Amino acid sequence: MINPRVAARMVRELHGGLDEKAYLFNELTDREMEVLRQIAAGKSNHEIAETLVISEKTVKTHITNILTKLHLSDRTQAAVLAWQEGIVRRSNPG
Repeated sequence: MINPRVAARMVRELHGGLDEKAYLFNELTDREMEVLRQIAAGKSNHEIAETLVISEKTVKTHITNILTKLHLSDRTQAAVLAWQEGIVRRSNPG
């Protein structure tokens, strides 16, 4: 048996990796996406930990996984990519 994420990636690779950025986000777990949204909102590791009720060490692990999966070198790049790709949007006041 092949993990569905691995199978999907194999199919993408065989078809030329169509839109690699969009598919990269499919590699992230739901929790990693939550952490990415928090990073893009400008929250610190401590604030993310409090919001998601997890330890700061767990936040750091998620961030490491996010950076690895998205082929990025720092959290600022992750935040910028999340905004560029519409993972987060500005909330309308009021």
